[in-house]
Amino acid sequence: MIHFVIPDTQAGPGVPTDHLRWIGQYLVDQFAGQQVRVIHLGDHADMHSLSSYSKKLEAEGERYRDDIDAANEAFAILNAPLRKYNEIRRQRKEAQWHPDLHITLGNHEDRIDRAKGDDPRLVGTISTDDLNYAKLGWTVHPLLEPVFLDGIGYSHYWYNPLSGRPYVGMAETRLRNIGHSFTMGHQQQLLYAVRYVAGKSQHALVD
Repeated sequence: MIHFVIPDTQAGPGVPTDHLRWIGQYLVDQFAGQQVRVIHLGDHADMHSLSSYSKKLEAEGERYRDDIDAANEAFAILNAPLRKYNEIRRQRKEAQWHPDLHITLGNHEDRIDRAKGDDPRLVGTISTDDLNYAKLGWTVHPLLEPVFLDGIGYSHYWYNPLSGRPYVGMAETRLRNIGHSFTMGHQQQLLYAVRYVAGKSQHALVD
């Protein structure tokens, strides 16, 4: 089973999206027809309009709907090569390819839920369901609810259950604290570590 990992993409109004098309096309060109799990590590939607730093200035003209529309358009671009590939296969009456698609929501998407917690008047008017992840066939995993696939834990970030704060520092230290193989995003840097426990290897990837 191949795991294809996509780190934080942070799409928003005016943010370039060419790289998303390239990612989607690479997935199809390299792996079409194979057994693949695709895991997006979250923070696809930047949601700057709900940033605590911009609330006081009403985000200087930035609005919630603009952020949602930009994120949805960018996610559609990411998915377009796969959808085009399957449409061509359908027209030829050939078997379609459906990789296993997962996205772990990040703290940027969680700004939507935090905004509702801060202002109950927003309940029923904004939601992470406004994002088109599930509509495009992805299984959506809430922030801090990791998904385990083939023995590897995936989450936007991992945190200390005693303090609630994200694990930081060297990948080796995180691997020792978490205690199993894991992959996370959140930090926009590449860290990797491996350790051996009872003759078996455990791996940590921060991407």
